[in-house]
Amino acid sequence: MTMMQLGTGVLTALAVLATLPTMAAAEDCSGAAGGFAALEGAVEVAHAEQSEWRTASLTTPLCEGDSIRVGANSRAAVRLVNDAVLRLDQNTTMRLVDVTDKPEQRTLLELVVGAFKSFSRAPRTMTVNTPYVNGMIEGTEFAMRVADQTAQINVFEGTVRAVNAHGDLGLTRGQSAAVDAGAAPRADTLVNPGDSVQWTLYYPPLLAALGGAVTPAAGAADTTLDAALARAGSGDINGALALLAAMPTAAQSADSDALRASLLLNVGQVTQARAAIDAALGRTPGAGLALALRAMIELVQNQRTQALTDAQAAVASSSSAAASIALSYAQQSQLQLDRAQATLQAAAAAHPDDALVQARLAEMWLMQGDAVHALAAARRAETLAPQLAKAQTVLGFAELAANHARAASVRFEQAAVRTSADPLAHFGLGLALIKRGQLAAGRRELETAVALDGSNALLRPYLGKAYYEEKRAPLDGQQLAIAKELDPADPTAYLYDAIREQTSNQPVAALHDLQHAIALNDNRAVYRSRQLLDSDLAARGASVARIYADLGFQQRALVEGWKSVNLDPGNFSAHRFLADSYAALPRHEIARVSELLQAQLLQPINTTPIQPRLAEKDLFLISAGGPGELAFNEFNPVFMRDGLHYLG
Repeated sequence: MTMMQLGTGVLTALAVLATLPTMAAAEDCSGAAGGFAALEGAVEVAHAEQSEWRTASLTTPLCEGDSIRVGANSRAAVRLVNDAVLRLDQNTTMRLVDVTDKPEQRTLLELVVGAFKSFSRAPRTMTVNTPYVNGMIEGTEFAMRVADQTAQINVFEGTVRAVNAHGDLGLTRGQSAAVDAGAAPRADTLVNPGDSVQWTLYYPPLLAALGGAVTPAAGAADTTLDAALARAGSGDINGALALLAAMPTAAQSADSDALRASLLLNVGQVTQARAAIDAALGRTPGAGLALALRAMIELVQNQRTQALTDAQAAVASSSSAAASIALSYAQQSQLQLDRAQATLQAAAAAHPDDALVQARLAEMWLMQGDAVHALAAARRAETLAPQLAKAQTVLGFAELAANHARAASVRFEQAAVRTSADPLAHFGLGLALIKRGQLAAGRRELETAVALDGSNALLRPYLGKAYYEEKRAPLDGQQLAIAKELDPADPTAYLYDAIREQTSNQPVAALHDLQHAIALNDNRAVYRSRQLLDSDLAARGASVARIYADLGFQQRALVEGWKSVNLDPGNFSAHRFLADSYAALPRHEIARVSELLQAQLLQPINTTPIQPRLAEKDLFLISAGGPGELAFNEFNPVFMRDGLHYLG
């Protein structure tokens, strides 16, 4: 399946869900069921009225009664009309028996073989039939697998009833069940339920070809490795794997094993990828690409120390760009942003034509808060490889940092078509749409990103923030709680939870969460420079000061406000808080007017209203709490979205 098959236009592919009823009618559907959000490898669809399997594309509509078949070394993501997103593993066949968007009616799916994970924004009344057990679903996140005369159900959020003719078992969050053919469901203990869905994890590519760029040798490939890279660059992962599998034993090498591992990681097959890496290192113990790939697996699985060791060994034994990229990720995980940037700058000098190095360097500039250099590096990456999805994604984030939300949307749309399974492309598109005032559309893209990489702790707080902006309790709190579990050291979820608690009249709980966020502030050094961390601390301090004021501790509130302004004089929220506070003090008119003027000069346009002679205070300011400087992996300012705001 080529990239041309995946979509003939950027907007066409991404607008398919909005046009499903029309498209379904064109296909003589009995009822629209959904559409594809992501495709990797070989995915086919058989419509209810037909027995013929046809290759799926991002524009293929799904109807009630349709069957989906995912081939070997392939994955798919399906968004149903009820907004649930299903992530389908390789070798999976599923039938969409009866899909409805009406909350009072039950959706019916049939899992014939294989595995899927479901993510939805709200509890869905759903039944999933398998040959051995039926799952009665009342939850937002769960996974099921059918293979070898057994079925397994894992519940990550919500409740599930596992039912068959031999028994009935209720499951809640964190519980699992196993069912053998002809037996009743039984409780199954998993030390880490996330291990059962490792196939859903996303691994950043180390080779430009795996990011959607055709290699220079693709036009006249005369070796198996070149031909495999060319096929991978055109989106044909299975074709590339087939070429490598057909290589004579005498021709196989550490390079071919490492390339096979890269391709397998690209579709989430980590077990097979580890075997290929071990084979490469067995042939050549110092194989640079193999060590770099092993480091990336360790990073995604949070084994940071071992990842740094392997990445350093990769660079020591190889001068390849892939080894340097892996080392930059490992150094970043150790809070060594300056070293990571130096590594990438050296790699860019040694490999001036490697687009992936330039794209990764653009990310590092964004983490330093330097949008100018980030744009330059991202545009260089695009020039070198116009089809590289990573270049489009990073260029989108650079445009977003420069407050060019519309241009950023176009970049993210292009990236999402070229590599539809990249969660960052959907995540960035969601942020850009929110910035442009399209909150519901942006939130749907954030949901897709979470469904594509549910173990990524970075994505969850922003989805929770989007739910908060939509006033969709308790969904916001659920996502923030999951984010805290995935990464207890990241302050972002605690900050947004404090804002949520403050607006729901829980100031003491909000104070505790904000104080915890402040204590964890420097952990964001994995994404933020020291200057940006100080700015973040100032924003959190201003939020703490506002809570102190709500609790009646006026003097402590003023102290926190002064500290915030001193840490970050450009933080409009801190200046606005001081202006509000001075209004309650006698003979502080000059200070109040000064702080108010500074707040109005610094605040985003059309976001926070001018004070009506201080008759009311704190209008819109609670939602404005948080870091005010946008950079890579810190997107709080995006939620100060463009558009008109009014007071009711």
